[in-house]
Amino acid sequence: MLTKIALHKKVKLVIIFRFLISVNVMLLINAGNTSAHPHMFIDWTVEPSIEDSMMAGVRVVWTFDEMNSSAILQQYDLNKNGTLDDNEVDSIRINSLPGLAQYNYFMIVSWGKKALKIRKVDQFRATLTDSRLKYSFLAPCLISLSEFAYDNLTIAFSDPSMFISFDIDSAQQMHMRFENFTITTTKKTVDYLPTIVLKFAKL
Repeated sequence: MLTKIALHKKVKLVIIFRFLISVNVMLLINAGNTSAHPHMFIDWTVEPSIEDSMMAGVRVVWTFDEMNSSAILQQYDLNKNGTLDDNEVDSIRINSLPGLAQYNYFMIVSWGKKALKIRKVDQFRATLTDSRLKYSFLAPCLISLSEFAYDNLTIAFSDPSMFISFDIDSAQQMHMRFENFTITTTKKTVDYLPTIVLKFAKL
């Protein structure tokens, strides 16, 4: 008989797995034996969405490894044209995103002693580039840029179950220039997690 902890772990893995792929569900039945090592690999980039003097969200791009990209495409490419049409992207969004809210979409966004709670994501898109699937979305928020005057913004992604391994994509922008300020980005390892540190500076 499963303990409450073991049952919770399996439920969590099912939610994660539904987000990534809806095939080979039997893999998750034995997730307790396979979750000690990553089975999916995602490279990520982030970019603040700025409106006037506010950060209105964080734009995220996840790029999946080729094997899982192929499996997800095989499941959702219903007309087998080798790409994802709008209705197929909608199917991914409807079937995969809702359950991730309780895990903050794997995002760890913090500054000073504050942390961002992500209740939903918007502007979801799924595309295929060079045999790798990309999910892009906006994690909305409304934070005054003045809050970053003394505290840097840090962003990381983590799946505590270790089913998914996250790493910073080489395409991550290291310097962003806006009308009245710039953002300098550095990469660090914080608590074993690849982390982006964003430093805001007025022009």
